Amino acid sequence: MKTCANCRATKPLEDFPFRDKAAGTYRSECKACMRKPLPVSGPVPLAKRCNRCVVLKQLVDFHAAPRGKYGRTAICKDCRNTENAAKRDPEKQRAYYQANREKTLAYQKARREDPVVREADRRRYEQRQADPEVRAANVERARLWREAHPWKRREHTLNERYGITPAQLDALVEAQGGGCAICKLALVSSKTTHIDHDHACCPGKKSCGACVRGVLCHRCNLALGMFDDDPARLRDAAAYLDRRG
Repeated sequence: MKTCANCRATKPLEDFPFRDKAAGTYRSECKACMRKPLPVSGPVPLAKRCNRCVVLKQLVDFHAAPRGKYGRTAICKDCRNTENAAKRDPEKQRAYYQANREKTLAYQKARREDPVVREADRRRYEQRQADPEVRAANVERARLWREAHPWKRREHTLNERYGITPAQLDALVEAQGGGCAICKLALVSSKTTHIDHDHACCPGKKSCGACVRGVLCHRCNLALGMFDDDPARLRDAAAYLDRRG
């Protein structure tokens, strides 16, 4: 048992945050008091100075902290991320995950299924997205990532929409001689190249991967769609051209 220095209530040690977990020491205030925001006297400014880089920044550039000045941490997000990246050891993290894989997955699943956590995450996301600077930063970050990892986007699109990998697509094009499976013209651009699949198996634009039939140019793919993938109608059209040609 321990007495909180703020509310003066005697509580179990589990209700106090660790000061040093390795040494087994606890903070003087309980968790409930630590979550209460400090009273603010006077108007809240729009900016504050980081204790690390000593740069005046907007409050949105600081993490939320109920016990911090103006409800924000003393260190800005950039400095905090830099410090965390310096402390992070990928090998140590990988070893811990391998040793505690089931425990980690169970914890992540429990958080995903917890309605309180999901609601808090939703509110936090909406608050971030309401800030135009945050939205602009997210768009710019996504653009830079796409430019740096073009193959990742292609890999994701092929797997999500057609159920195949880039290697399987390349092998399919090579088996066709590098051209359209119908007209044999070279497939010069990915924007005018279409992966054809059996719509009787998978209606719509997505495929399970097993019903992929080949790679077509834009005109041949459009023609098959106009004839509803009906071989009889295509043969009638060919016979018509033979008679009238």
